Amino acid sequence: MENTIKKNGSTYGLILGIILVLFTTIMYVVDLSLFTSTWVGIVNFIIIIGFGIYTSIINKKLLKGIMTYKQAFLSFILPIIIGMALYVLYNILLFNVIDPEAKEVITDNIVKMTRDMMAKFNVPAADINKAITEIENKDNFGPWPQIQSYFFMIVFYSVLGLLVALIFKTPANKE
Repeated sequence: MENTIKKNGSTYGLILGIILVLFTTIMYVVDLSLFTSTWVGIVNFIIIIGFGIYTSIINKKLLKGIMTYKQAFLSFILPIIIGMALYVLYNILLFNVIDPEAKEVITDNIVKMTRDMMAKFNVPAADINKAITEIENKDNFGPWPQIQSYFFMIVFYSVLGLLVALIFKTPANKE
């Protein structure tokens, strides 16, 4: 049973990783400003959650409807761990080896977006300048920040996975 979950988690994790890499590549080729778009973040989130849920559904069917809480959680989180790892490795490669200038363009877009948003909320100019300086002085696309971000994302998706596992686990009286 555990082998089924691990095999499916690995398979769907690779597929998720490939989809996220293709999605990132398309954004890179089409328009770098897409990296700062809210709807792109929402689509990424839906794809990632969707893969976790889909893998949970597949595994529950393969396990004939009997799934422990641990199996339900692993079914959800394993493809996300693998897919996100591929995605982060690709981003590190893209923004630090292939095209380091792209991260400067994206950072400029983040600065503009932050400045506009803070101005809309009537934030004092000194605070806006401080926030902009912090953004400009931090390399969010460097390897270490990307790896840190990966672990924070895994923690976030793990919390969601704990909730999703409650839905997919077999109730105690059916086991």
